[in-house]
Amino acid sequence: MPSYHMISTTFADLHDTPQRMAAKGVIQEILDWTTAREYFYWKVRRRILETAVERKLKHANDKLNHGQMMSMLRRWFIESKGPVQSYLWDDNPAVVSWLTNPEEVQSIEDNIKIIERDALIQKIDSLASLQEGLSLEAVVSLLQKMNARQQVEVKKLLESTGDPEDKLDPEDKLAAET
Repeated sequence: MPSYHMISTTFADLHDTPQRMAAKGVIQEILDWTTAREYFYWKVRRRILETAVERKLKHANDKLNHGQMMSMLRRWFIESKGPVQSYLWDDNPAVVSWLTNPEEVQSIEDNIKIIERDALIQKIDSLASLQEGLSLEAVVSLLQKMNARQQVEVKKLLESTGDPEDKLDPEDKLAAET
């Protein structure tokens, strides 16, 4: 009986070795015990900073999922560092340094504002498509809330898109005139 116990214990231990777990893809890498504390310090610090950015992205556009947000963050990192240094994405201290650099933080905030703006525009578009005539009422309401300079800019923009009556059918022109 003791020999069976020893064999079964050895067999069970073989399933929990770092080499076996790495081979199965359960862990990414095998850590050296002497550097494990430093590794986890940088890993946790990176995850805290990434989670803070994810929270801001989720607030900007609640339709984004975790994978999309991490792809954006990685793309911004590579755009900042350049494609030659894209390998640094796997280096936790490098990413922490990037996420705490004031210039990069400002760049990330600017990107988040763009995402928030795009999400609001999509929301307005979807609301305007729900009911016919709502778009015109929304434009009028927005124009009333704009200052004079903004109203002039909108007028120039509308004039540059062409006369809407030029695009109307003859019957629609007649209806618009009456």
